[in-house]
Amino acid sequence: MASVRYIVSDVGECVAFYRDRLDFTVEMHPGPGFAALSRGELRLFLNTPGAGSAGKAGGTPQPGGWNRFQIETDDLDGLIARISEAGAAFRGEIASGPGGRQILLEDPSGNVVELFPGGRPVTKASKIPRRYAGLLMGLLMALSMGLIMSFVVTVINLGLRGDFLVKWMIAYAGSLPIGLPTALLVTPIVKSIVDRMTE
Repeated sequence: MASVRYIVSDVGECVAFYRDRLDFTVEMHPGPGFAALSRGELRLFLNTPGAGSAGKAGGTPQPGGWNRFQIETDDLDGLIARISEAGAAFRGEIASGPGGRQILLEDPSGNVVELFPGGRPVTKASKIPRRYAGLLMGLLMALSMGLIMSFVVTVINLGLRGDFLVKWMIAYAGSLPIGLPTALLVTPIVKSIVDRMTE
């Protein structure tokens, strides 16, 4: 997966733009200074100036002038030593911060490439495959509706007496053998019908 980092003035505003306008997925947005997004095989990092090591690598980056792609390496110091011997130019020294260690390499035209150690913890959260969406919806609906309906029925029949909680849980447990299979069977069918009826 290719990674690109943009220095921006307002991470929240840019997250909304890339998410809502260009269909990026927000993978991480832990604070106002950093966000990680993805779209297909592209990973996009957004940093405000001064936020973490990426926001200060090479000096004081500003939007528009410090955009670069990133190369991950298992041996950052070794790579720096090798390309330094070959006459490579760097913009500043190695920067360290919450995001890790990195340095900016300049190409012959002055464009920068970010060198970064591999193995970062920025990973995609595990999700349930979309094909199970109907079953998951049915399960959640059965559990939630059973809880609500058993509460209402218990209140109507018994009132809020001392053993109400016990009776409610018994009623809830009794509703699941009927409600759960029904919801798991019906919900995927309803979802399929709705999907065909809508764009």
